[in-house]
Amino acid sequence: GPRIGYQIVSGNPDGYYVASANGFIRPLTHDPLLYGAKADGTNDYAALRNCILDAGVGGVIRYRGREYLSAGAELTLLDYQRHIGEGGRIYRSVLDNSTAVFSTDGATGVRWVDMDIDAFTDTSVGGANPNAACMYFINSNDCRFYRSKFTGGASGIQHYASDNFVMDEMELTENILTGADNPCDL
Repeated sequence: GPRIGYQIVSGNPDGYYVASANGFIRPLTHDPLLYGAKADGTNDYAALRNCILDAGVGGVIRYRGREYLSAGAELTLLDYQRHIGEGGRIYRSVLDNSTAVFSTDGATGVRWVDMDIDAFTDTSVGGANPNAACMYFINSNDCRFYRSKFTGGASGIQHYASDNFVMDEMELTENILTGADNPCDL
C-alpha cells in the first residue's frame, strides 16, 4: 500500500526510530489520506481501517493534524504500532452501547501521541450512547499514551487483564481504567 519513505540517522532524536545495522531507521509511515480518507466530515472508517491494517505490526500511522470521522466498526490496533496525531482527532457522532472507537485483544507495545479521540460528539443525534469507550483493551501489555485527550461516554480507556499502561499529559473522561493489574503512571 501507499507509504511515505524512511530515513536513516545516526541518533534517535524523537524516539520513533528503530536501530539497524546502518544506524537508526525511521519506520515507513502511513497516512490515511493516501488510503482515500477525506478528513472533511465524511465517513473515513474504511480508509482508516485499511491504513492501520496495511501499516501492520510495528507500523507508524501519521494523522498530520487532521480530523477523521470513523462511523464503522471498531478499529483494531496492532502490536507495536505508533499512532502519531500531530494534533489530529478521530471522532464518532453515533455509537451503540458496546462499540469503542479502537479495540484490541492481546496487543503489545502500542504507542499513541498527540491524538484526540471522541467516542461521540453530539448526544442529540439519534442512537448516540454515552456508554461507549474511546479505547478498549483486553490481554494487552506495555501500551503508552502521550499528550492526548480521550472523550468517551463510559470511559476514555478501558482495559481488562492487561498490564503496564503508561499515560503522560493525558485528559480522559469518566473512569480511566478498569480491571487493570498495574493501571498507569500519571
